[in-house]
Amino acid sequence: AFTGRSFIDTTWEYTLDATDITSLIELPRAPLSSITSIKTTDDDNVVTTVTASDYYAITSSEPGRVSLVSGNTWPTDLRAFSSFTVEYVSGYGALAQALPDSVRFLVKQAVLLTVARWYEHRSDTKTTVGTRGVPEVPLEAKGIAEPLKVHYL
Repeated sequence: AFTGRSFIDTTWEYTLDATDITSLIELPRAPLSSITSIKTTDDDNVVTTVTASDYYAITSSEPGRVSLVSGNTWPTDLRAFSSFTVEYVSGYGALAQALPDSVRFLVKQAVLLTVARWYEHRSDTKTTVGTRGVPEVPLEAKGIAEPLKVHYL
């Protein structure tokens, strides 16, 4: 969550309201592997799948993006809320071995530091992350993972 990345291939759905749809849409998890589908919902609640030839995935940037092919437009008769859904896959591959060595090294170091800190302070570790009772990640681990963080507009 801290880095904004999927390390292992994961399928996500990103839903937008009609007013948030532009010709270039940033997707909130990196790295983008592929677009599975784009579906729109009109004022009559009819769901339509956008033809794949009308858009393309920009996988070379972080965050990944989906863009209209030149000359095309998104449907305009969309309902106001939750009208546009992109289903996509982000991640480096199906297995941890697919991670680039530099990414794997930083993730491993951050995890090892976190586990060691939690073990050292197991009796007084704060559980302030959400309501699941998960201890807070040490600032040093966040510092190690900082180069992996994806910055969104």
